[in-house]
Amino acid sequence: LSRIANDNGIFVESPRAEQGRWIGQIDWENGDVEWLVNDGSINAFPTTNFRNDLAWSQRSLEENRFHLVVRTKTNQRMIDDGESDWVFPLFLGNDRLRVFRINNGRLSLVELDLSARDPLLTAMSLPLLETGGTRVTAWQIATTNPITMGETKHAFYHPFRNRMAIWQPDSQFKIHYLAAKSIAAAPVNDDTWLVSTNKRVVRQSLGEDEGIHLRNQFAIPVATTSAQWTHLMLIPKGNRLHVHAVNLSN
Repeated sequence: LSRIANDNGIFVESPRAEQGRWIGQIDWENGDVEWLVNDGSINAFPTTNFRNDLAWSQRSLEENRFHLVVRTKTNQRMIDDGESDWVFPLFLGNDRLRVFRINNGRLSLVELDLSARDPLLTAMSLPLLETGGTRVTAWQIATTNPITMGETKHAFYHPFRNRMAIWQPDSQFKIHYLAAKSIAAAPVNDDTWLVSTNKRVVRQSLGEDEGIHLRNQFAIPVATTSAQWTHLMLIPKGNRLHVHAVNLSN
């Protein structure tokens, strides 16, 4: 299973040995699989947007470095600098793509404008680790925090600061760090964030050190697209996972 789903189904990956690694989508209604990418390369980490564009990491069987591929209804193009490892892309809205770039142990989070003729010329980069950056590190950051498809705001776990962070490359204050030891965060429509640590959940404004306490136990907040239930709270209890729906619009 991949990290991404939409109204049509959930995206999956299928290792096929010498045939590479395929990307498909399982239909919610009938369980049928449509193989979207099956070209014999190693294809991984798909992401999509509301236009049903598809972006993923790809490499050949012979090499050990991923580049990016972006497919729209009208074309498909490769994004590559010829030296870096590009992994775990994520759409923000329809035209922005964030992706982790690894180059000689340096790990960065990069944002690209896909509406540009050459997205690499628009690249804005946030260094995360100067040494020791690997795909495992990128995977841990990319999969820690759930994100809703179509969301334009993005929180991620900073491996050096050991807390959730918000990167806004176009704003005056480009990066904000959320509550100490936070491990998950979800946006609220009033520009606050639901922030989770292993002991509590708070509602925090950017620039504040603390927030309003909502829960004195661990839970993972997830933003939704529903007007009635704006967020889900994922609460582990023993060997079960409880899902609570909440409304923070009022």
